[in-house]
Amino acid sequence: LAIGSVRFRKADQYLQGSSFDYNFVKKTGLLKDAYGIINIRSLDKDFQSIDNSTRRKKPYRNNSYDTIRKDIDIASNNDQINLFNHPQYSIACPPREIEVFNSKKKNKEGEKYFLPPYGCASRNWTLEDSVDSIKTKTNSFKSLDRSSGLKEKILEGQSYGRSDLNQSNLSDDRVSGFLFNRISRVRFRDSLLVRLQMGSSGILNNSELYSYLNKENSKKIIAGSVTRWRFQADELVFTEDGLQSNKLSLTNDPLTPAQIRLEVNDVLLSEINSGEYLIKSVKSRVVFEETLSVPFLRKLKINSKDRKSKWFYGLDNKDRDGFFIGRNLEPITLSENFELFIQPQFLVQRTINGATNSYIGYGKEFNSSEEYLPIESADSFGLKLGLEGNLLDWEMSFNADLSSLNIDRFAYSNRYSMALEKSYMVDYVGEIDANIFAAYRYRAWNGSLGETDIYTAYGAFLEKKGLWNSSRSSNNYLIRLGLGHYRAEEFASDNLSGLWRANVYGAINSSYSIWSYKGKDKRPREEYVMPYSPVYISPGISFITNLQTSFTAYGNGNSQNILGIKLGPSFSFGSFQKEFLDYTQFSIKVGSKFKSGQSAFDFDEAVDLQTLSLSLTQQIFGPIVLTSEIDYNIDRSSEYFGKAMNSRFGFNWNRRAYDFSIYYNPTRGVGGLTFRLNDFDFNGTGTPFVPYPSSSS
Repeated sequence: LAIGSVRFRKADQYLQGSSFDYNFVKKTGLLKDAYGIINIRSLDKDFQSIDNSTRRKKPYRNNSYDTIRKDIDIASNNDQINLFNHPQYSIACPPREIEVFNSKKKNKEGEKYFLPPYGCASRNWTLEDSVDSIKTKTNSFKSLDRSSGLKEKILEGQSYGRSDLNQSNLSDDRVSGFLFNRISRVRFRDSLLVRLQMGSSGILNNSELYSYLNKENSKKIIAGSVTRWRFQADELVFTEDGLQSNKLSLTNDPLTPAQIRLEVNDVLLSEINSGEYLIKSVKSRVVFEETLSVPFLRKLKINSKDRKSKWFYGLDNKDRDGFFIGRNLEPITLSENFELFIQPQFLVQRTINGATNSYIGYGKEFNSSEEYLPIESADSFGLKLGLEGNLLDWEMSFNADLSSLNIDRFAYSNRYSMALEKSYMVDYVGEIDANIFAAYRYRAWNGSLGETDIYTAYGAFLEKKGLWNSSRSSNNYLIRLGLGHYRAEEFASDNLSGLWRANVYGAINSSYSIWSYKGKDKRPREEYVMPYSPVYISPGISFITNLQTSFTAYGNGNSQNILGIKLGPSFSFGSFQKEFLDYTQFSIKVGSKFKSGQSAFDFDEAVDLQTLSLSLTQQIFGPIVLTSEIDYNIDRSSEYFGKAMNSRFGFNWNRRAYDFSIYYNPTRGVGGLTFRLNDFDFNGTGTPFVPYPSSSS
């Protein structure tokens, strides 16, 4: 039994509580007033070495503890305030009460709040005292106006002494909670993206033609991961089955107050696979800004790898006649090297209509127009299959997309793709990616010409990528050499043609900083806390250039050579920290292509030779941001002059820890919703984030 400031640190893992009771016979434990941080990426590794670390002859000194001391700039002389030697700050304490968020909120009868751990003084903060206000200077330092230089020292990250504190009107605990939040160097790492797309799916630009088989991640309804979580519970029970709690909160936000948190009741957290954990609960909700809560799943998997969703909802007018739903089954392990992924689908809108407009009539040519046809029962169901694995040291992926299970429509309702990829190190060249691909009925998008089908394709290509940066510019390049056989629609007619196609493609993209606002504050960017963005935003002006060239030869003797350049300025104003019109990003780029020859196919014929690209991102108020992008054909000699080649408009709700967006592409008829949770790396322990009422102090 341990009582008092119970703390445990191991690399990126941190745990604290008021008391800890462990039964070595039953192998169960109880931690009260629990708060901590887990890093799923290194959880198994960190705890596998616990036994070795406890056998050290010398006292173990955790690196994260030393880092915290350095980050808050505590000097060794007696006049400096050492928070970690102060008895009140041996554990992390919550910095504010529930009235911070909603002064009208009343405590519900019988509702249980997380209380501050023993040893934490009561607090009664205002919102201006939060770390958001301090680091971003979005509000005035009302409490520090009479602090005799203390405000300036805080802003500059300097050490402050007892004499500075005595001349201010603040106590030790108020200054420490006001400034530090026990965290520093917040770095954005990754995101967990949840996406619902409505409209024709699977369409890519012809410039992405060779690499489309390796872009499956961009089509997932859920992609990415969040691996660094802070958690808090009134009681945490350790058992052989996992961790149990009557009430547990989790947040991906490294700062307090947390902008978003997940609250689960009667929860069991257990490890189901290495690096993969399952959260089961009776009831759960997502709490936004402590003002809005939304019911959530009672079962949730968290892991260090990309997360794949169970349910899929989509709107595919091209192949599935509208709305459909799908369910991702558990992956099937076929061998040590291969896994099979299965997604059965039910085509709701096609079933209700009782007819389909996605297929050509029986016996018609491939390039014939679709007809309105009656359906059979098998037409109400679809299927997606994915096979991933390692074949002779090549990374292999195979995808099958069946929009109908009707055997009579087999040739017209299925799309397939396969890719093999392997990297090689070549002397004097570096790393080169080798790819072998094949596809059946693949969709491509070619600007003003719109959508077209590649009925069959197979071939291989080599690809070399690289980047280089300087103090004022960032640059990247791509070189690709490919050979493939394609059967697709001809450019000059509606006929299908099967030809070999050889292509050399190169591109260089550069961004040169003309001007960047430095500001008076010389702290590193990681020391800023952004309320509306996961990364630091600095006003500036840059000049963007995109240079590309392509040489293509076809089996019928045709050839097409293209030299293209797109360039223009990008302006960024504001720092996205204030509440009203504090961020504007605008860019204008003019493109020109010089072409000789003509393509044999429709999917890669260069028709938009003069283009104008405009984009605008504008904060309206607080987290509300509007975005727009549009590309025009401005070639007066073209029949598509004045036509929008591509366009996209969006409404975003941006916060540091999460964002939500609605977008629509009228050119392609595609729209969707996205929700994103951001993942951060940071130094320090942070502070408990669940608010508590003042009556409990």
